Amino acid sequence: MFAHVQGRKDASREWEEHVDKVLCGQLGLIKNRADQCIYQGTINQCHVILARATDDILVGTSSLDTYNHIVTTLESHWKIHNMGQVSHFFGLRFLFSSNCMTIDQTHMVHDVLQYVYGSSWDKQIISRTNMIPMLSGVQHEEALLASCTPYSPSELHKAIQLYGFEYRTLLGQFQHLCQWTRLDIQTAVQRLAQYQNAPGSLHFDALLQIAKYLRQYPDIPLAFNRKVSRAGSTVSVSHISQAAPWLGEPTVISVEAYQFDKDQTFWHMPRIMTS
Repeated sequence: MFAHVQGRKDASREWEEHVDKVLCGQLGLIKNRADQCIYQGTINQCHVILARATDDILVGTSSLDTYNHIVTTLESHWKIHNMGQVSHFFGLRFLFSSNCMTIDQTHMVHDVLQYVYGSSWDKQIISRTNMIPMLSGVQHEEALLASCTPYSPSELHKAIQLYGFEYRTLLGQFQHLCQWTRLDIQTAVQRLAQYQNAPGSLHFDALLQIAKYLRQYPDIPLAFNRKVSRAGSTVSVSHISQAAPWLGEPTVISVEAYQFDKDQTFWHMPRIMTS
């Protein structure tokens, strides 16, 4: 980032405008209306998706020549470090095969479990019974609401000493996980986030239930499966949930689908279903 931009209140805005002149003006990419950090377009008859996080850029394209063209264009404006095919990006791990890409946050799950159970969590004996992220039913929901009584400072300190973690800290870590890859705990985390200002013992127990679930199933990834047809290339996003048998068979959750039709139009079709 330029020296005259750093430290100013509008630094991020000026940097964004400067980057847009290259990505949109020179490369001809178009910003995604839902997320202004996602750019897409066609370069040399190849579809390109580019994600930007400040000055870190992730490029997705099926052509190596197109990728090299993008890199050359960026190098003409800034000094860059070409890291090659992505393996890790902002805590996400990427694994590739011929027709599939998986993304997971196994390392962060391990850090969360270490925060709750200590450094030897993976050596402790756990029950092999199938866990679920949270109990369901109206009675459990009513119990969560009924126990929403604010702790006094001394009571809250005792609860933290008893459970070994702070409610908001652990909840925030779970929220980060479910925002990116662990959609299987998303509903449970959203429900418990309602009580973060006045958690009771039942809410601490519910957070611990999610931790136990992650302890049994720490490495569930998102899988992007590619299928090419004459109509276009369809990328289906699936949650590989072999570690969640409570969902039933077969254990794959279809989360979102993205389709690129023959006119290179980008369609987003969110859906949640069991297949």
